[in-house]
Amino acid sequence: EQVASAINISPGYLSTIFRQSTGTCFTDYVTGVKIDQAKRLLRETDYKVYEVSEMLGYQNAYYFSKVFKKIVGMTPSEYSGKVF
Repeated sequence: EQVASAINISPGYLSTIFRQSTGTCFTDYVTGVKIDQAKRLLRETDYKVYEVSEMLGYQNAYYFSKVFKKIVGMTPSEYSGKVF
């Protein structure tokens, strides 16, 4: 809604034109960007999972972990424990 408001169009119209242009919905795109950022932070810093979830705007670490696992296939804690 914030993006649609900033460019003065309805959220529904933004969603439609975004999907037509990219083949994915806007919310999935934003989630993917957040998870990519989370992966980088977990790999390259010593931030804890709850700190990363807060930085990325998630309301709680539990929900962040659930979304992360759905996309990445492992929890943020498991991911950060891997050697890269």
